[in-house]
Amino acid sequence: MNKVDILIACDLNKSRPWFRDRIPAIKKAIEKSNYNIELIDIYDSLGNFENMPTHLNQRKLFLQNENLLVANKNFEDKVIEAMPKILVLGTADNYIEFLLPMTIKNIRQKGIFVSGILGDDEFNFNSYKFLLGWFNLFIAYVKPCVKFYEEFKISNGYFFPNSCYLHEKEFNEISQETEFDIVLMGSPFANRPLILKSLIHSGFKVGVYGSKKWIKYKYIKNNYNGFVETEKFDEALAKGKIVLALLEDHISGNLHMNTKIWEAVRVGRLPICSYYKPLFEDYGLIEGVNIVTYKSIQELLTKVKYYITNESERLKVIRNLYEKVKAEFDYSILYLKLFDDLISFQKNNKENLVVDNLDHKPIIFSSDKMDSQVKNILNIVNQNKNNQLKYIYFDSIEEGKRVISRWPFVSFNNIVFLNNDRSRIKNRLIFLTSFNKKKFLHINQFCVIKNRLTVIGRINRAIDKIAYFIRKMI
Repeated sequence: MNKVDILIACDLNKSRPWFRDRIPAIKKAIEKSNYNIELIDIYDSLGNFENMPTHLNQRKLFLQNENLLVANKNFEDKVIEAMPKILVLGTADNYIEFLLPMTIKNIRQKGIFVSGILGDDEFNFNSYKFLLGWFNLFIAYVKPCVKFYEEFKISNGYFFPNSCYLHEKEFNEISQETEFDIVLMGSPFANRPLILKSLIHSGFKVGVYGSKKWIKYKYIKNNYNGFVETEKFDEALAKGKIVLALLEDHISGNLHMNTKIWEAVRVGRLPICSYYKPLFEDYGLIEGVNIVTYKSIQELLTKVKYYITNESERLKVIRNLYEKVKAEFDYSILYLKLFDDLISFQKNNKENLVVDNLDHKPIIFSSDKMDSQVKNILNIVNQNKNNQLKYIYFDSIEEGKRVISRWPFVSFNNIVFLNNDRSRIKNRLIFLTSFNKKKFLHINQFCVIKNRLTVIGRINRAIDKIAYFIRKMI
């Protein structure tokens, strides 16, 4: 049997957006690669359980009810049995929910080079920075975030642009028959409702797909066409002459790279998107030549009108963008390059540094097992000289079950106090009086292992279950 060069563990469920472009492109890149590369489902690799997390409707139940120590051991054994030169984990929103830093450490100690894809870094960077110590090499989708992470000097970074997979299709093969002037796919957050109101009131024929929450907007109700399953996604997107690629995020409304631009390219439609510097700085796109952006709603209305009424100009811009993606950014090209770069990086970085011991200089009220990854986390925390933090606390595994710590229901065994005073009384007082969230930080990693289920653990697990049932009822 040929030795595995690269083992990729990620979500392979066909119903998820990540699958649409990336998995077919990865498979194509594997075909073209000179290396032995295997692709496995990160959820199936955890073993067989009553609730299988690969199914979205069972994932919360898996996380609440199954033994994560068993799941982690199964994953670890599967990886070590394959004994690849390189393990690639994707993406952080998946593996951070169930993998333990201890699991990754055990795999690395076997001499396996571990790389982790982060993702959505522009609004997750403040939590994902604490994952840097897991990996020999991290992969991020936005250049400024790669630079931000690398400044902590814990692991090396790799910039992997967002794009799409064109399935080796020529632009001329794509039908230009449409039903709407503009299509928007997604949910009503940030400035989206206001933008759609302006477009609809300006007389444009708008098709809206996605969340049922659109129905509450009376002026959009007649334009709403329902939720689209993955199998019908491209068909629905292609119904518009223009695809709105609104880059404001769902948390703060700040701009971030998302998939809408590239999904529009995949179906041969012109994306008009929020003005976003990385498109020009990191992708080399040119306004009016192979991309169209706007800085205000009025500018958006003007450009929509121009490109709707000037078909030849619209087709010229999207053709130029399509051809640039095909030549430089098609995912099959990017993943093939990633595989080559990973092998090269692994060969040139044989030293596989893993934190083995935890310095107990901070105050830790713990007789339980605290992961050595905490040392990297403290290193990152201490690099922020302006923080007001008094302590940090972690999630835990208790009797194999996950416990998400929620302040003030935090076990003292899950806390690391950052002061040098080793007085238990003083630190308990700090905890009890720290109502200001700037004084403490919750690290969403399972860094504490307990062989018993504590009272506070039971409370947090009960909160978790109540929240789950409330969400199901809404």
